Amino acid sequence: MKSEFKARPVYLQRDDRIKAHFTTCFLALVLYRYLEKDLDNQFTTNEIVGQLKDMNFYCVPGQGFIPTYTRTDFTDALHDTYGFRTDYQIVSDKEMKNIYKKTKK
Repeated sequence: MKSEFKARPVYLQRDDRIKAHFTTCFLALVLYRYLEKDLDNQFTTNEIVGQLKDMNFYCVPGQGFIPTYTRTDFTDALHDTYGFRTDYQIVSDKEMKNIYKKTKK
């Protein structure tokens, strides 16, 4: 998991920046663990991080977002767990805002 988050090397000297970097890395780890738990430990670290990185959208001004990723077991589990779909249609700006609100637990 260390290699996935790439927390090192760190070339920071000021205490506030070191603490901010540590906090960011720690929060990423906590969020990953919650996601892993919510998905019932069905996926490896590499699968989760890799597929999240691949979940991209093309923004069409005035229409919304078009998914550019391939649907997989991971994306299906993610959509089922969190109660939204983004993989088969254009997602309007309004819908994307609603999805964002739903995912903020």
